[in-house]
Amino acid sequence: MSYQGKLQQCLSADRVDITLAKIGVVACVLLLGLRLLTAQVLLVIIPTATGAACVLYLSVQNRHSAPLSGIRTGLESPVFLRGIRGYFPSIVFAILTGVVLLTHLGSGRTVPVHLLIGLIGVLILAQILLVDDDSFTPGTVLVQIIVATVVIRMSTLFFTPGFIGVDIWTHIPTFIEGIAEAGSLAAISESKYIMAPIYHTIGAIAALVFDSARTGVYLTVGLLMPLSVLFVYATAKLLVPVRWALLATALYAFADQFVLWGLHVIPTSLGLVFFLGALYCVTKLFYTDDLWVIGLLFIFSLATVFTHQVSTAIVLVFLLIGSVSVLLVRLSGEAGDKAPLRSVIGLVSASVVTLLITIVSWMNTPWFGDTPFLWQMVEILEGTLASEAGFLNLAGGNGAEGGAGGEGAGDASGEDVGLLAEFVPFIDWFGFALLLLIAVVGGLAMLRSRDTSTIHNGGYGTDSVLTYLATASALFVIVFGFSLFGIRDILPGRWMGFMYALFAIIGAIGLYHISRNASPRVVLVVFVIVAVGYPMTMVVAEKATIDNPAFEEEHPRFSYTDSEITAVETINTIYAPETDREVVSDHPYQSLFGRYGGYSSSTVELDEVGVTEPEPVIYRDYQTQGATVFYGAGDPPYRISSRTVAADQVCSPLRNHVYANDAVRMCSSSAVEPGVNA
Repeated sequence: MSYQGKLQQCLSADRVDITLAKIGVVACVLLLGLRLLTAQVLLVIIPTATGAACVLYLSVQNRHSAPLSGIRTGLESPVFLRGIRGYFPSIVFAILTGVVLLTHLGSGRTVPVHLLIGLIGVLILAQILLVDDDSFTPGTVLVQIIVATVVIRMSTLFFTPGFIGVDIWTHIPTFIEGIAEAGSLAAISESKYIMAPIYHTIGAIAALVFDSARTGVYLTVGLLMPLSVLFVYATAKLLVPVRWALLATALYAFADQFVLWGLHVIPTSLGLVFFLGALYCVTKLFYTDDLWVIGLLFIFSLATVFTHQVSTAIVLVFLLIGSVSVLLVRLSGEAGDKAPLRSVIGLVSASVVTLLITIVSWMNTPWFGDTPFLWQMVEILEGTLASEAGFLNLAGGNGAEGGAGGEGAGDASGEDVGLLAEFVPFIDWFGFALLLLIAVVGGLAMLRSRDTSTIHNGGYGTDSVLTYLATASALFVIVFGFSLFGIRDILPGRWMGFMYALFAIIGAIGLYHISRNASPRVVLVVFVIVAVGYPMTMVVAEKATIDNPAFEEEHPRFSYTDSEITAVETINTIYAPETDREVVSDHPYQSLFGRYGGYSSSTVELDEVGVTEPEPVIYRDYQTQGATVFYGAGDPPYRISSRTVAADQVCSPLRNHVYANDAVRMCSSSAVEPGVNA
């Protein structure tokens, strides 16, 4: 065969998965060259994981060039597990008990607790990936996943003082308590949430029922978050056998982004719950035209609109891609599985209605002035594209921004970076790398749409393949592609938890494909790496441990001790936060004074002598222990780690020390008298 003929065969439509895998290998090798231009760790993680996935997929295809040859239908337990696999559920529940006790005794999670949680994940994934069919009990595994997810989240929330995260200190003490006390939405009347009040309304009602806004939010939205993994299970069950649906559920339950929004319980969390519900409904509509599913899709989609703006944008991306996919399949006249006509009408109608209501809502949403939210966002994006966007205009060394608080001290200027600091970003992103790897394998496997013999219950429809792959790709581009060019106005970090749900399901398809086509040795190696490496790294990643980082010298803690919270409340009485009152402290502690204390707050700026601002300075012991952030005086100011600054340089003896407890000191440039008019 001529070279031209070989090239034609390689690029033919029935070999699109092989073609893309080969292109992926070459592209990933080339992308690794970008690491020479910036220290961004993801420019190593993403190409390496994607390239490895393409190589793995090609190796599996080369072993079984004929689609039906050598396919296995079940798994066999490794010899080393056969004597102990029956004890795994009991061990999981015993460790969970230990997690609760240690979390209570430590007033929050500690490093040993993080490691125990990782061990729970290992044991659960081992039961899914390494136990043979005869010994596999899906119901027991599902119970372990749900119980572990709920217990870990609830024990962390209730045993950690105050709240975890940044935004939640506005949402609960100010908005929800204000609504509960006033009996109206007046507390959010001037914020963008006046047009998206579901989260705050649920929280206010729960606050009245439980006589505590904190308890009410935790027992409603906080409890819904871990339970929402059942949507992932139900969705995956429509696409793959039950073992692999459980795998998707476990992968998502232990993902750092899902853990994050279970701890930082804000409107994003509830928006994620509604998105998972919409994901289930859309997937269900590919196979049935039940009216209750269509009705449920409308409920989840519209509920998102009235809960959270960023979540609404994500749901719209998903719905519009799903609508375009089913319409393309219908218009193409392609033979094979298609979504029923009533499902197509229902999905398109839900997309159009959600889009129209979103536009109307955003045009009436106040946000920083008289201009509605929609037009302000358009202006901001136009300004960013015109003046700030540029190739490799990155936010920092640790990836897409967002999450609980944004900035940390991992890339602080002027600080010597030790060996551990070099490896921590790779540990943080290793779980994501594994998830991306198996998701790429799963995406390539889904593209084998002409070979329905490898598909559960007769095959993936073209519309479902298009919807899942296009949505996952779109979210990936928004999260990482936009950040690569400095476009962060749409908070790409907030999109990751939604993207992970698709990755978990597609990744389960990828491991299902490997289990049926790869050699037993390859299957065992891949499954052991996933079962051990994924949960152990995900549970210690930065976003999964915002309450108390596993690497405390690299990541800041976004929770506070009783003494730190008491300091804010006491300082609020001796130095009342009038409109012109400002305090400075480290980040993120200064945000607590701004959101909970009612001050105008900012991050400390230092020069060689000490603090440059005349405003009162708040020092806390954690500044010399943790990875909080100060700014060094310069043009522009640069970030420095608070650990590199002596306590006397922050709270100088030349200043008046007007307040102190066992963890916090307040230093003023002049005496502060008690009372409002100090």
